[in-house]
Amino acid sequence: MEKTIRFFAGLDLIVTGLFVLPLTARPLLDLIFWLHARFIAPEAAPEIGVTAMAFINIMGVIGVIWALARLKMPVALLARLDGAGRLVVAALLLWHIAGGLSPIFALFILTELAGAVFQLRPGFARSRTA
Repeated sequence: MEKTIRFFAGLDLIVTGLFVLPLTARPLLDLIFWLHARFIAPEAAPEIGVTAMAFINIMGVIGVIWALARLKMPVALLARLDGAGRLVVAALLLWHIAGGLSPIFALFILTELAGAVFQLRPGFARSRTA
């Protein structure tokens, strides 16, 4: 159980860590927009304004803190909370893809659903709780 929790926390730490600073968030967003232009439709990347970048960076900080908590304390309660949160994030991404967000973001849905399946499976988190 602990290895699974730490695995998904480590992935989250890497990805959300890139969103913490504008200097690292911008290249990651550029990569996502490049993938969209390359594989979905060749169009100009949308403008990311200062307000949006502020929220992107704040989301990165919160994601890093959450990942560090799960790395430090890989317990059943945090696994269940993370699994439930991943289902909500996947649903939000589906909603926004239906509203025009690039289908490239379906890649994030796959990782969210994988984390949810592994951490919410029956019997997974019964051995230890917080």
